[in-house]
Amino acid sequence: MKKFIYCALLPFLLISCSLNDQLPISSNQETKSTIVNYSISQPYKYVKNPSLDIWKSYTSTEQMFDACQVPSDTLTKMSTAALVKTCINHPLTFIFSAYNNELKGIDFVIDNSNAFQELLSREDAVKELIDFYSRASVLSDTTTFKRDDYSISISSLNFIELLLASGYFTEINKEENVNALNQAIWKWMENKKSHPEIYSDYSINKSIFLNMVLDNGKISRDNSQTLYDSNYEFQAQQQTKSGGVFINYVYLNTTYGQTVIGYTRTDMTEAEKTTFNAQYISTYPNATFISSSTYTYNCHSYAWNISDGGPNCWINADSSSYLFRYWTNDKYCLSPFQSMGTKIYYYNSDHSAVKAQIAPNYLYISKWGAGPLMRHDPTYGPYSNMGQRNYYRSVGEPDILSGNTITTVGVSNVYEASIKDPSRFSYEWIVENAKGDPVWYSHSPNNYLDTIIFTRQSLFTITCNIYYNNTLIGFQWLEVAVEQ
Repeated sequence: MKKFIYCALLPFLLISCSLNDQLPISSNQETKSTIVNYSISQPYKYVKNPSLDIWKSYTSTEQMFDACQVPSDTLTKMSTAALVKTCINHPLTFIFSAYNNELKGIDFVIDNSNAFQELLSREDAVKELIDFYSRASVLSDTTTFKRDDYSISISSLNFIELLLASGYFTEINKEENVNALNQAIWKWMENKKSHPEIYSDYSINKSIFLNMVLDNGKISRDNSQTLYDSNYEFQAQQQTKSGGVFINYVYLNTTYGQTVIGYTRTDMTEAEKTTFNAQYISTYPNATFISSSTYTYNCHSYAWNISDGGPNCWINADSSSYLFRYWTNDKYCLSPFQSMGTKIYYYNSDHSAVKAQIAPNYLYISKWGAGPLMRHDPTYGPYSNMGQRNYYRSVGEPDILSGNTITTVGVSNVYEASIKDPSRFSYEWIVENAKGDPVWYSHSPNNYLDTIIFTRQSLFTITCNIYYNNTLIGFQWLEVAVEQ
């Protein structure tokens, strides 16, 4: 049978929320000009599989999405109201919480689900989505039996608000839709604030963000992303809180004295944590749960800061946070071999991980956004492009200098260390021939560079010792064959 039949609504998992790398809108986003009499009025039911065996067979989130495609003839016959419920019930929507930029997770879900692609094509999609948002009720306990089609999880509510704010639905800017959405936003704003045992700032800010985007003029992709990139949590909390701010900036020091900027956030409620924990554990059975979901730190902070003894905080990978300083002229450098790498940076997934010390080779630990801390295979997790990654190791291990490995007598050769910051480091260059004698060459050391002219045929070893605060932190070397 086709793969989608096996897609499961996970046990005790009500609905969810999802995100990943920004992807183009499918061409089927054109609106339909004719009214269709849809014959299916009930949402599609993803088949349950309590044993979770089918999820264990998947090695990537893309495979999970493939298994959750809805039959095309069903989609085209489904009413828009039923289609909205089908989208909200998608088993993978909750993974938006794994992304540092949650709007990119929205992009990932939309691009990989034919149900969402069909929804984008419907002229009345916004009206029905706002109607669902207005009528929804939240089950804070993931083990609670779902009462009706409008009973959703905390993560699903967050997903709906991000989806509405994402700019995919141009019809949302019509006056009647704006008025209806405003009423729904304020209803949920008051509901969340009156139930602090269920909703933390993490959830409240989704309502505030949606309201901010709506108040900013028109909801569009660019407008929504611009507001998100400018740190919507901080702006939102400044507007709604007195006597303090939501975010405090943290100035971190790398091992060798560079500044990286993180920030603190208030944490989730136990209800929010329980919801996300259950969803990730059930959906990713090939990963091992280590510790609870939390909004206080993320993957980059865990891999590069906390795992090396730093404080709990959130670190983004944008240019203003300087995350790259951890592996640029500092303790870590690029490793060509997976076996030597102690840390991973997923450069097309906005994600970082650290090698698991107690696990077999090639298993890593990473924090999945606001979700839990998990131990997993390097390619297994709620992100796309997980095969596109770099491995990093400590500069305290011997490394190779760059420069010619074969040259001739009398030729000028330039050799270079990988750490290039003479304002913080000092360098000592040593050149020895095959007998271990410092002869048969002339050189001009200049911090991380050394220009060398060899005067006799031999095999030479070039070593650069690197010091920080007069302490040797590592060395780099190269063997050079000099021909006549």
